[in-house]
Amino acid sequence: MFFKVPFRTSDAIEAIYVNPLKGVVELAYAKGNLYRYTNVSRRAIVNLLLNPSMSLGFWVNTNCKADRAICTPLAVWDVKQLPTFAV
Repeated sequence: MFFKVPFRTSDAIEAIYVNPLKGVVELAYAKGNLYRYTNVSRRAIVNLLLNPSMSLGFWVNTNCKADRAICTPLAVWDVKQLPTFAV
């Protein structure tokens, strides 16, 4: 089940949807690129949901771009199509 991370001011991130049970993150960058990250730390996802003051850009750079996470471009073209539920 995906949860939408409440919006926080971010120049880089438009929207983030997370599935803490599966360690999956789907996100839309402000420039329009949409990606799915798998194998993201479940603990980091829960921390993001519980900490409303955390920077989205910092969180993405730390957790989604970590060596363990796997990035896949999504075949959708609009943030309104997220989450894709194809996991």
